[in-house]
Amino acid sequence: MNRFLLALALLIILLMPACEELTYDNPFDSNTELNPDDWAPTNLTAEILTDSLIQLSWQENEKNIDGFRVERKDSTNGVFTEIGISDSASYTDTGLVIGNDYNYRVCAYSGENKSSYRDTVLVKYWQDCLNVWGGDALKDNCGVCAGGGGCEGIDCTNNSGYCQDLSVLQIFIDNSIETINMDMDDNEDGAIEPLELCEQIWENDRLINFSCQNAGLSGEIPPEIGNWVNLTNLELGSNNLTGEIPESIGLLTNLTILSFMINQLSGEIPSSIGNLVNLTTLYLPQNELSGEIPPEIGNLVNLVSLNFDDNQLSGEIPESIVNLTDLTYLGLWNNQLSGEIPESIGLLTNLTVLNLWGNQISGEIPSSIGNLVNLTDLTLSNNELISGEIPPEIGNLVNLTDLSLGNNELSGEIPSEIGNLENLTYLSLYNNQLTGAIPTEIGNLVNLTSLELKGNELSGEIPESIGSLINLTVLWLEDNQLSGLIPSSIGNLVNLTELDLYDNQLSGVIPESICNIYLNLEPIYIFNNLLCPPYPECLTEDDVGTQGISECPEIYDCSDTGSDVEDCAGTCGGSAVLSGCDNVCNSTAVEDCAGVCGGSSVLSGCDNVCNSTAVEDCAGVCGG
Repeated sequence: MNRFLLALALLIILLMPACEELTYDNPFDSNTELNPDDWAPTNLTAEILTDSLIQLSWQENEKNIDGFRVERKDSTNGVFTEIGISDSASYTDTGLVIGNDYNYRVCAYSGENKSSYRDTVLVKYWQDCLNVWGGDALKDNCGVCAGGGGCEGIDCTNNSGYCQDLSVLQIFIDNSIETINMDMDDNEDGAIEPLELCEQIWENDRLINFSCQNAGLSGEIPPEIGNWVNLTNLELGSNNLTGEIPESIGLLTNLTILSFMINQLSGEIPSSIGNLVNLTTLYLPQNELSGEIPPEIGNLVNLVSLNFDDNQLSGEIPESIVNLTDLTYLGLWNNQLSGEIPESIGLLTNLTVLNLWGNQISGEIPSSIGNLVNLTDLTLSNNELISGEIPPEIGNLVNLTDLSLGNNELSGEIPSEIGNLENLTYLSLYNNQLTGAIPTEIGNLVNLTSLELKGNELSGEIPESIGSLINLTVLWLEDNQLSGLIPSSIGNLVNLTELDLYDNQLSGVIPESICNIYLNLEPIYIFNNLLCPPYPECLTEDDVGTQGISECPEIYDCSDTGSDVEDCAGTCGGSAVLSGCDNVCNSTAVEDCAGVCGGSSVLSGCDNVCNSTAVEDCAGVCGG
């Protein structure tokens, strides 16, 4: 019995250390067994947010933890590495490289204890040709995304021209996947195929005409556009194209029309554009193009219309532009061009429109401008640096309808030859330093609707001939040194809606004829002159405004509150009085010899008696 008890005691002693060391893999309760999988996060997912962000999310299965540890393995090193800790069931990964594959896993932790990794998620961090992240769509050997390689039934194994042209169309589609106009999806399959893109004309399996305006194209113009070697017409206006015009554009030597107007293209105009010698139309307005106009532009000798308006072009107008003798339209307005207008501009005798508005051009207007007899629109305003006199040769441009030279530094007199421009409808010479009188020949411009001469140093009277401009709607003569009377002929301008005569030295009374046009004026500005009362009844005090009347004749006040009185003739402050034998206002009547007031009787006869007819006889006796 004692041996049994001794053995039992020995067994207990041996077992006691083992019991003390027994613990369970449970950070929350060491006396309870917990499998590491039981508190591990599950349902791990990944979402690509942008080209630099991946969002991870998972399900939290235990509340009493410190947080989560996130590990990543990419396709370059193949080893999971901890990239961050999160105290919620999500994590955003950054600093990623497009083209890599990333594996993620997440565990929960509490103190030094970690759960197992239940889930692993793979992210293919790249976009296929349909711009699907992690997608599998690839371009076939024709360059068509997810295509079958047959290029509309044509074998592309030899990379035929047809397939090349289609592949460029596909690049435009791929670049515009987020912005393209889906109204072009003719087969309604949810995607734009190359042959559905805009207006196309093909000839002998080559693209010769591509007009894709306002179609939602975006991204850059691909350099592969140089493959369209048969193209004669390329119009990509009113889209959202960005980046530079590729140098490869110079390979399209069959082009006659090229238009990239109203986009967001930047950088310089490539010099290779000078290779397009068959161009008749070159439109690049309303972009963000910079740098100088390449001198190679002078190679385009067949050009009829050149429009670089509203960009950020700088430097001088290249001398080579005078080679473009077929040019009818030259638009360079709203750029940063400097230097002078070349004298040789006069060689472009076919020009109908020359618009250099809003640049930094300096120097004088060349007299050779008078050679451009086909011009209908000459706009040089808002350069601020154009100086010198208006050349009298301007009078040669008898086809002009618009002449705009405002906001420069022009000086001297307005040439009388301007009266030759009888087709002119718009004449703007405002904000210069012009002096002298307004030429009377201005009255010849009977088609004029707007005459803007404000902000100069013009003097003398407003010519009476201005009343001949019966089609005028705008007359701006303010802020000059004009003097004398407002001509009564101004009442002939029955179509006038804007009349600005303020800040001059006009004097005398305002003609009553102004009331003929008053109702159309919105409003009339004649303040800050020397105009004298009384003012026409149609004008209000606000219309008249402040006038310098110190030199005006005295005007009496015979109103109920005035201090002056009317004379017997009813003239306020007049000097007429009752007089004469009949006591009539200003009368000179007197009594005659018969005592009749105002009578005609007089002393007469040889006896000098009133109304006498007595005469002397032959003996010399009065009345004998």
